[in-house]
Parts: sequence; C-alpha cells; structure tokens
Amino acid sequence: MSVVKKLETGVNISNRAIAYDLVLVTDFENTEDLQKYIDHPEHHKIVEYLEQAKMKKASVVDYEVLNKIK
Repeated sequence: MSVVKKLETGVNISNRAIAYDLVLVTDFENTEDLQKYIDHPEHHKIVEYLEQAKMKKASVVDYEVLNKIK
C-alpha cells in the first residue's frame, strides 16, 4: 500500500510472561494516510487472516510521534 512510509516486523526476544510474540509497526505521513490503510481491502484481508489464526490476544496502538530524538 503506497500510504505506508515504513513497515517493520519483529519477534519477541524477552522471556517475560506478559510479552507479546510478534510486533508489526507501520509509519504513515499523517492520520489521513492511516485511515486509508485501515479502510483498504488488503488491510481487511490481513486482519481476517489474523483473526482466523485464533491468536489468544492482540493489541492495537495508534499514536502520533511528538518528538524525535536523534
């Protein structure tokens, strides 16, 4: 999807009991592009696939970066 500026995936390297196993981080230029991503049919296919995989738990966090430290 062309509205995605950056996409990263990762796996948990912690042995904490409260940790998640996988992470997907996507960056967007603005909230309008985020909404286009949310509404896109390909995004819906991914969500449906993950729901069918019967994950025990998932979390979604949409946030705006206020300050970047370099």
